Amino acid sequence: MTPYIPREIHTAVAPALNTMPVVAITGMRQTGKTTFLQNDPLFKGYQYISLDDFAMLQTALSQPESLLSTADRLCIDEAQKAPDLLTAVKRVVDRDRTPGRFILSGSANFALLKSISESLAGRAIYFSLQPFSRRETKAGLNKVPFLVSLFAGDVEPATGAGTTISTAEILRGGMPVVRNLSVDAAALWFRGF
Repeated sequence: MTPYIPREIHTAVAPALNTMPVVAITGMRQTGKTTFLQNDPLFKGYQYISLDDFAMLQTALSQPESLLSTADRLCIDEAQKAPDLLTAVKRVVDRDRTPGRFILSGSANFALLKSISESLAGRAIYFSLQPFSRRETKAGLNKVPFLVSLFAGDVEPATGAGTTISTAEILRGGMPVVRNLSVDAAALWFRGF
């Protein structure tokens, strides 16, 4: 099993969990949302539920409030599959606005879905998980980004402080599934994606 690679979005989500009752994490498929939810230390103590699980989806569709009462802190992956569940989240949050109570995740952009954004207005904050950045894949999250250093005047533009990026690295991009594939295998994967 590949070790978990920490994501830069962690630093944005952490304060949101202390402020908002609902944190929604969206993004295109295969960017690592589920891996992030299941492995990032931010979500330790959350009960994780995936609506890809047919039994969980049926419960979310038929008894949404019952599903929401299973834990004090709940992470619901693929939440867009049960729109009525989001109305139930609204009702629960209106009774108790405990910060960080619900994490909703899915590939649909919740902010663009009118009924969802209306039902969670003022209750949720939205984040989009992008494919890996080079800083994430090169374990550079503890370093100040080069451009930040450049604009702060900490480095000179011609110092060569940057590193060379290989053609293969560019062609593979940042999708988690393809980061260790050959360029040809990555091209095949992208064709299927």
